[in-house]
Amino acid sequence: MRVAYVSRELTDGARGGTGAEIYSRACAATEAGHEVHLISDDPRGTRPLAPARADHRYLSGAQAHADRVYDTLRSLHADAPLDAIEFVDAEGWTVVRARRLLGEFAGVRLVAHPGRRPDGDATPDATPDATLDAAVERHLADYSRRHAVDHPPSAPSEAGELVSVVIPVWNQGRYLPAAVDSARLCGYRPLEIVVVDDGSTEPETVAALDTLAGVTVIRQAHKGLPAARNAGIAAARGAFVMPLDADDLLPTGFVERAVAALGRDPRIGCVAGEVRNFGLLEHVSVPLGYVPDVSLVVNTFPRATAVFRAGVLAEVGGYDPQLPAYEDWDLYLRLHKAGYAVECAPLVGQLYRRHPDSMTFRQTDAARIALTQRLLRTHADLLGDGGALPLLLTLVDLWKSRYEPSASVAWQRQSLALAGVE
Repeated sequence: MRVAYVSRELTDGARGGTGAEIYSRACAATEAGHEVHLISDDPRGTRPLAPARADHRYLSGAQAHADRVYDTLRSLHADAPLDAIEFVDAEGWTVVRARRLLGEFAGVRLVAHPGRRPDGDATPDATPDATLDAAVERHLADYSRRHAVDHPPSAPSEAGELVSVVIPVWNQGRYLPAAVDSARLCGYRPLEIVVVDDGSTEPETVAALDTLAGVTVIRQAHKGLPAARNAGIAAARGAFVMPLDADDLLPTGFVERAVAALGRDPRIGCVAGEVRNFGLLEHVSVPLGYVPDVSLVVNTFPRATAVFRAGVLAEVGGYDPQLPAYEDWDLYLRLHKAGYAVECAPLVGQLYRRHPDSMTFRQTDAARIALTQRLLRTHADLLGDGGALPLLLTLVDLWKSRYEPSASVAWQRQSLALAGVE
């Protein structure tokens, strides 16, 4: 057998802990004659981890580490197929997602060991750390343990279903042709494109709309982005709907793989991907999905572009037309509450144009605070039996560490500082 063992820390047997268990199992497998690869940056490892992705931004270091594990194992598996991979729960997060959503590592036995500290590193009455990093790592570990045992079918059932790309536009006609072309060239068929003109008055936008061919165009009085998306969804004929803002682009190859992922598991309500920002900001954002004790105050979800089941969107009522922003965050929370997974595949699913007129740059801090408080009031039922205490403890960590998850806000503040504006 060709087996890979993964552990950030490889401790000796006297101290115990998961690192010691992984090291012991790797040694035993080697003695039994198996081809063993011990993956760790620890000197006792036989293969170091791949380097960190310099252009990626994460909410937590645990995500970055899981991507390094994935890159290492993907390369190793490409050299010769692995028979089994054993890892410490959170470290296998990206690998587990890649198999569950993309069909990678098919036929490989995945084993997620629960993380335990070496003896003496924790007190008997220790409570979980109430920090953003700890909450994210617990989420990654839980995801890995739940889905490592999944064996998705090799032939997804949704192939060949119509996908409707819904593009709302309001006075951004200079970007619209590129967005439409990216949908046409995304590589998936059958596909329809529905453009919703939300009361544009800009001559350039009106002209761009008039020249569109092979596209369904809906015109309405200006009602705002959520209402425009809802109008496009109502007109869409596809089994799947994919919102795309008029100033963004679809990457080639993502839609097909997202539809395949939805076909592998009916519990998934939508599949998004990583977000490649370009323009004023140049980096890749890696979303998480729903994270307990975090997602009510930090947007851990993808941007609006994802492949949704049309029936699921209808079930939860689409976007809230009363929200001037954060409507995608609100929708993802409602999908979670309805029992549908919001999944994020480990590949780029959106090219997000960052320009001075982007909605994210137009929001003020006061508006962001008011909208986040509104979401918290709306979805307070997600606090569950533990009440507000876990969330409050996490908020203390965010407050005292002055954590700011939004790259847009950081860019705005940096620009103001350079301009000498307090």
